[in-house]
Amino acid sequence: MDNTGYAVYLRLSRLPSKKGRRRREDVTVERQLTLIRKYAADEGIPINEDHIYIDNGRGAWKRRRVLQPDGTYKKIKPKRPDWDRMLGAGRRGEFPGIFAWKLDRFSRNMHDALDLCEIAEDHGLVIDGPDSGRVDLNTTHGRKVFRDAASDAEHASDLTSDRVLAAHAELIAEGLQMAGGRAFGFEILRDARDFDDDVQPVINEKEAGYVCEVARRRLAGETWPALAAWLNSEGMTTTKGSPWDRGTLARTMKMPRYGGRVTHHGRAVIRDGKPVRNTRQILDEATYLQLQASIAGDRQGRKPSREYPLSGVLVCGRCGRAMSGHMGRNHRTKVKVREYVCSTQHGKGCGAGVRAEVAEEKVRAHVLDYGRDADTARRLADEAEQLGEKRAAATAEAERLLRLITGLDDRHASDLRKGRPVDEDAFNRNRDDLYDDLAAVNATIKELNERRADRSPAEVTAEVYDAWDADEKRECYRQHRLQVTLLPPTPGAPRGRPDPDRVQVTEP
Repeated sequence: MDNTGYAVYLRLSRLPSKKGRRRREDVTVERQLTLIRKYAADEGIPINEDHIYIDNGRGAWKRRRVLQPDGTYKKIKPKRPDWDRMLGAGRRGEFPGIFAWKLDRFSRNMHDALDLCEIAEDHGLVIDGPDSGRVDLNTTHGRKVFRDAASDAEHASDLTSDRVLAAHAELIAEGLQMAGGRAFGFEILRDARDFDDDVQPVINEKEAGYVCEVARRRLAGETWPALAAWLNSEGMTTTKGSPWDRGTLARTMKMPRYGGRVTHHGRAVIRDGKPVRNTRQILDEATYLQLQASIAGDRQGRKPSREYPLSGVLVCGRCGRAMSGHMGRNHRTKVKVREYVCSTQHGKGCGAGVRAEVAEEKVRAHVLDYGRDADTARRLADEAEQLGEKRAAATAEAERLLRLITGLDDRHASDLRKGRPVDEDAFNRNRDDLYDDLAAVNATIKELNERRADRSPAEVTAEVYDAWDADEKRECYRQHRLQVTLLPPTPGAPRGRPDPDRVQVTEP
């Protein structure tokens, strides 16, 4: 292995030029590499082309701290993949030195400096470059110079962080909107600049009118696809000039800005347990909250057909996929027939099928006989007791999460009052995680509350069952937790002849 050539490490914290942000062209990684190659040629030191490491758009400051729900901080090392690869190669002694354009491109925290000094003790290491100078880590003086430079760079980053956090805290206190680009319904008064991320929004009256109309019509029951088609017919586009679709529109209407919430990195900023507000809001509070509740309650996936009560309930016993209702045609008589099929669309199903009346009659007979024996009645009573225990456990978990959220908010408010450094991103992220957990627990509680005890056998008579629509029948199947499976055909059985025995109805 050739270990005579020096490795090269290149880094840039922020990628060049994004929407109004300017970046000096003389510090790009390409420019750094050009300067290093020229310097290496002048000094007569070869470069090992197998050991050129680039971390573009990566910071090299201190390890990030993430606030945990219990009030402690978890440290996470900065993610610099090529830096970690370079350290691994250095520990294996694959190069005698490293070229870096400048020491602060190389390391901005003491942890990294100590890693390199440790490698130097085992294999020897020299840091060199056009703007960093030669630092020999094999000597006591060289290690001291390197550690001092890393300490100074970390201190400068700390000062910058304090200044930016203080500015953000002031802007949040004033209710100014925090960056994030233009949102539909708003205009941006001025562009963002380096270390100046406050963006004052002003309402675009025309787009705001459409936002209000979409909210009104959505709460009145219109679907997202219909509303997206209406916006497109009106000639309205997204802020990027694209046509609307159901997903883009639903995500847009979830934005906290419409309810007057100040946002940072796309999330509402929370202070003293409450969202920070500003006066530039499009939707009134009641409409905004109703709309968010409606969006959160949107059902996912395809809704079962009202003409086929076993859609999504009947499962193919051959491939395990849920079967759906389908209007087929008898191959001999050409008469249309209702059936359930394991769809082969997109190459996923196996094509198995059964006449709808055969499967539905088998399930109907099972439901009418359900619960008429003593063992089943006893099991139903036990399940009702277990249901109560699950409700109590879920309620206790919801109370625990609320206590954690309250404690997190109190610690955050206390840090702000006492002027302590506050990681707003970590606070919002942990608070959002807790609220997500709480939403999941509340959904479980809602599901448990909606689960009624099974209908008594006396209630489910043939007259009652036949009067139900498809949704009521599916609710009955859910309460009984029926598992309906279409078994593969018996070998040698005549094809095309309905076989009720293929429909298997069981309970867990």
